[in-house]
Amino acid sequence: MKNESVDYNLLQALVKRSRMSSYWLAVLLTLVLVLFLLLAAFLDGQMDSLGGWEFWRQFIGAPVIVGYIFMIYPYMLRLSRNAAETFRRLQPPGIPENAAPVSHAPKRRWEWLSIAVGVLFWVLVQQAWDWEWGVDGWWLYIYALVSFSLLFGLMAWLIYVSLVESRNLNRLSRQKLDLDIFNTSALIPVSRASLSTSFAFLGGISISLIFQTVDSLLVWQNITIYSILVLATLLIFFFSMWSTHRTMAAIKHDELALARSELEKALRRLKESSLIKQSPQSGDLHAAVAAWGTYERHVREAREWPFNAVILRRLAASTLIPALVYLLKVFLGIRLFG
Repeated sequence: MKNESVDYNLLQALVKRSRMSSYWLAVLLTLVLVLFLLLAAFLDGQMDSLGGWEFWRQFIGAPVIVGYIFMIYPYMLRLSRNAAETFRRLQPPGIPENAAPVSHAPKRRWEWLSIAVGVLFWVLVQQAWDWEWGVDGWWLYIYALVSFSLLFGLMAWLIYVSLVESRNLNRLSRQKLDLDIFNTSALIPVSRASLSTSFAFLGGISISLIFQTVDSLLVWQNITIYSILVLATLLIFFFSMWSTHRTMAAIKHDELALARSELEKALRRLKESSLIKQSPQSGDLHAAVAAWGTYERHVREAREWPFNAVILRRLAASTLIPALVYLLKVFLGIRLFG
């Protein structure tokens, strides 16, 4: 049996070290952050504020979304690995196993750097050194700094590792694939992996909108943050799909060239045979021209993207849901839980 070294990203390493499932770790981390929030409120003498939604709206969003990321990432990773395995199964027989590109885990220093960039981005954009929370208290202020730094560092890390996974799929798609242009269902796992990424990011955006007011959604800081998250979601989705599209387009181009070449040959032979009266081959040549003409038309109409109608509808729905929530809260004044 071949020995393989397995590399883990930061979140996987944390889950393995905790000896807990990612789901229980997400619950535990969320509860710990909530307990620290209660402790900070107690130290600042703000326990009376716990009965109002305004207090929770300001501080509970970070623990909830951090737990959401810990809970949803294993699902994203599993679908991404299924997509990578799909490309390996499509590799033609006879090619050595070590000839195929291999997936690479994110480099640890770049993971830490992405976290630092996320924290720095939040501090600069939100001007955290001069934040007005509406609740006086140094402990709550420190809690907000720590919890939101953790949240934005984790979001930046998730964007980075998602781009790494997309790059791995890009590399795997560039190998020679035994793919039928008329049956691209084998590539559905690739579409599902890309779609799961968009669901995860847009789901997090939708959750965060619950904790926003109409006024907060109109400030340039939040508009900038949400715009970057939506653009990152679309970039990751189409980046992982573009190489697959390019592979399908190349296979389609080769099949189309073959069909047109054979059609041209059949037409030339049919023309030559028409000069000979009662040629015994004319019937076969007519059939060949019709067959290659039909094949050429079907190849020309074949899809170049591994999408089907269901996937496109789900992508559109996942994109529209947070946009609709945002627009409803801003233009119609609907305040969720507020």
